[in-house]
Amino acid sequence: MAPGAPRRGRRPGPRLRAALVAAGALAGAGAVAAVTSGGGGGDARAPAAAVAVTGAARGPAGVVVVRDATLVRLDRQSPPGRLVVPPGPGGRAPEGVAVGRQRVWLAQGGVVRGHAPGVPAVRALRLAPRGPLLLAEGGGALWGGVPGARRVWWARLSRRPVSRAAMPLPGPLRALASRANGAYAAVAAGRATVLVELSPLRRPRVRARLPGEVRALAVDGRRVWALTARGLVRWDPAGGVARPLPVPPGTRELTAAAGRVAVLAPATGTLVERTAAGAVRRHALPRPARGLTADAEGMWVCLGREAVPQRVPWGTG
Repeated sequence: MAPGAPRRGRRPGPRLRAALVAAGALAGAGAVAAVTSGGGGGDARAPAAAVAVTGAARGPAGVVVVRDATLVRLDRQSPPGRLVVPPGPGGRAPEGVAVGRQRVWLAQGGVVRGHAPGVPAVRALRLAPRGPLLLAEGGGALWGGVPGARRVWWARLSRRPVSRAAMPLPGPLRALASRANGAYAAVAAGRATVLVELSPLRRPRVRARLPGEVRALAVDGRRVWALTARGLVRWDPAGGVARPLPVPPGTRELTAAAGRVAVLAPATGTLVERTAAGAVRRHALPRPARGLTADAEGMWVCLGREAVPQRVPWGTG
């Protein structure tokens, strides 16, 4: 082993959360999220749940929404393929969500379970203590980490029984994103951030130094996008780190798929997509939005206080 359609609740509670996850074009990679309010941490205390999720991989999980602590698949409302996961113990919302090749992974109280249409949940796997948990599936492994921790946990999914192992990081964990052969971690390094490549087969490898604090990561093929305090930064093995691109004021969410990257300013509903070649398209959503994610056909967001899912087609040809 290497070293170490949304259901409407009967009555809104004080801790409603929602998460939107779309089946995207990242072959072998999974979605990753710590479910928090409005993308910024804490709990939502409004009639609608808050949203915070990135993209997802192709697989039977499809497009799902977590609302009132219940996960429901949106793109399949009847069998076969329907997926409904009820709330965890005490009706609590999941503390982390990831969509892999075959299953949706939900974290509750530090315990992670995998769910897929028509099959029982996999045996529970404890990855971390209670609290928000960043999750990703990549390289045949499930990755998990507590924001701010100096290590990640990983478990090879092909082994029975599934067991976990710790992998040290060179600094506090800020973000986690799937890649085909493992995962990427954004790790704090003073006033900057380092991009660390994670693999089940070798020790963590620092690939790049990114300017400023990283708020989110997204991966599309070999290209890594980082939303930082200085703007939108691109890194790839051939070209290295590109100059930061401007983003709208209040931008807090990021996703990438199908050769494009998109950012969202939730409070204003400003959605901007870009291609690697430089084409830009701005979308003015009718209401504030959260939960940005993307697949091959376009983007998904949740609109307004009711967190209504809506698809936004790609605008760059």
